Amino acid sequence: MDSFWYTLDNGVTNITITSLTGTINPSEWDKHGNGTVNIRFYAKDEGDNEGFAEITVRKDVIIPLITINAPIINNIFGFQPPQYNVSIIENNIDKMWYTLDSGVITVPFVGNTGIINQTEWEKIENGTVTITFYANDSVGNIGQACVDVHKDILGPIITINSPQDNEFFGFNAPNYDLSIEEFNLDSMWYTIDGGLTIIPIISLVGIIEQTEWEKKEGGTIPIRFYAVESDSTPSNNQGNDNFNSAKVLCSRIRQHSK
Repeated sequence: MDSFWYTLDNGVTNITITSLTGTINPSEWDKHGNGTVNIRFYAKDEGDNEGFAEITVRKDVIIPLITINAPIINNIFGFQPPQYNVSIIENNIDKMWYTLDSGVITVPFVGNTGIINQTEWEKIENGTVTITFYANDSVGNIGQACVDVHKDILGPIITINSPQDNEFFGFNAPNYDLSIEEFNLDSMWYTIDGGLTIIPIISLVGIIEQTEWEKKEGGTIPIRFYAVESDSTPSNNQGNDNFNSAKVLCSRIRQHSK
């Protein structure tokens, strides 16, 4: 055999080779974009007799394109992990996975929908959680997309500014003044009869319901305030609504008999 060569462009550029095994010239390979590449190998003997063989391969240099449909950025979740919904554009997909801790633990998944792994979710503390989804194709191109959500597992903290413990009141119901530490407050209420009657409130200041106050006899009356948070925003449409009970302070007051 006298000489060997190959071409990727129908003979415009010919690459001489001296061995029957090797790697296609990187510079010539780089000239071709994503798609089909025809590689034709030639051999010539000392009598100038020439033969060739051709193979068609596919060049894939486009990374998978991932779109996170859910959860939505800044959605709030509690003890229950979020559901996910992703769209991936890639004809030659190989594997998919996600991580909640910058890659320390990777969780493989199949399909475009599912629920974040409960065990991994429980490892994350209260605060912002970055969920990063990955996909690669069979030649090693890796695409990724991430979304930040909030994990809120701390209940609201209620401080009763007034009334004070053991403060005296008469026929008129007392005013109340509350402070609540909770950025995702959902609802508030109080009771003065151990929960038999629930009175919703929408403000941190107000007056105890006079009708309910008049039902009470003179003596010590416990007033118990509650606040509840919502663990997920309504916009995520996932039904992962959890509620955390507030820390409750009980203000005991005395009512003079009429």
